Amino acid sequence: GNQTGIVHVQGNPNQYKLYTEGDLNASGELAYADGFAEGNTSGILHVQNNARHYSLYDQSGKEALETSARFTALAEGNASGIAEVRAHPSVHDLLSLSEAEAARQATRQAALSLGFLLGVDWVQTHPREYALYDAEERARLLMISETEGRIEGNLTGEAYVLTHPDEFDWISHPVKRELERNASEAGYAQGFAEGIDWVLAEPASYSLRTTSERLDYIARSYSSGYAEGNTSGIAHVYENRLSYGLSGDPERDERIQEAGELGYSVGEAAGRAEAIATAQADLFAQGLHLVEYLEEVAPTPYTSGWYHQPGAGWLWTDKFTFPYLYFSISGGNETGWLYYDSSRAELPFYDYQLKAWKEIEP
Repeated sequence: GNQTGIVHVQGNPNQYKLYTEGDLNASGELAYADGFAEGNTSGILHVQNNARHYSLYDQSGKEALETSARFTALAEGNASGIAEVRAHPSVHDLLSLSEAEAARQATRQAALSLGFLLGVDWVQTHPREYALYDAEERARLLMISETEGRIEGNLTGEAYVLTHPDEFDWISHPVKRELERNASEAGYAQGFAEGIDWVLAEPASYSLRTTSERLDYIARSYSSGYAEGNTSGIAHVYENRLSYGLSGDPERDERIQEAGELGYSVGEAAGRAEAIATAQADLFAQGLHLVEYLEEVAPTPYTSGWYHQPGAGWLWTDKFTFPYLYFSISGGNETGWLYYDSSRAELPFYDYQLKAWKEIEP
């Protein structure tokens, strides 16, 4: 700043009432010329009036004297001007070296303070340009990182358990299905045998009861084992839902609940149908028969009990089971359940084995 000021003053001295050496020389020359002209005129007149008292000089000598006088005056005037400015710089709008340095330091410190505040404000308003984050952004990033870590850890843990089930006393899906199938068959066989023994031991009590009581008792006897297995299966799937590609969100929970309820109703109907069919067959084998009581029931689209439909084979239903129908074709080698939707004009029967809607020929 001091150097710039010096250069500026040197380049514009007249603004600060200062003069360059050239200006001084010009001024001296003008002053000298004016003085010389006046003095010369006066001297000429004086010499002319007192010529004998003066030694006269030729033109070259006169010019030498004039030049010497001029330079002497210039030197004296320049030295006097410099001394004046140095002694009183403020009068000429100038600063001393110490004053200029003090001003520079003060200006620099003020600029540093302002720049510091501006820098802090800039970084606070543009933290991402400096790889910085505020508290809110940091919390959001931590939450994202935690969520990603949990998802990755969950997937890693799931993969490890699936590849090392023995370490957790678990069994693979094929083994589990085999055990469940064996248990189901054993339970079914035991329940089947016990049901036959019970009916054969007290046939009169069943023949004398109403159809609704008989069907309800058979249904409860059979469905108790089915319901327990169904509940166990639902609980197992829920506890291991990730292994089955399921999740615990409300929408999927609702679908799981609907599927469980549908499976339960189908299983309950299947238990009643199979128990009734088994009881009828065994009673006929023993020379017994069931005494049916006529009841006043609401009209239904189908005959209660077993009946033959040419396009579907043997079908069974009753007022408690309808609109679900149990079918048996090919001598009992192919069985399953149908659902009848009276609101459908076409393909009103849903086949749970085929998982498709179809038509039954009359």
